[in-house]
Amino acid sequence: MVELEQWISTEQAAELSDYRVEYVRQLCRQSRIEAQKIQRDWLISRESLLAYRRRMDRLGPVNFRP
Repeated sequence: MVELEQWISTEQAAELSDYRVEYVRQLCRQSRIEAQKIQRDWLISRESLLAYRRRMDRLGPVNFRP
């Protein structure tokens, strides 16, 4: 059984991470964070998003190369 508490909407993900909603959607489309598309909406793994944010914070803006 899937625990829904671990899955959040793009709006919640944007608020939690301080990213823009469109950037969160881009991360989902590029599979950079764990997400599931349900019809037209994305459900995002809270832990995956936070792990991605921690990695990007460690890299910093100068060292990031996608």
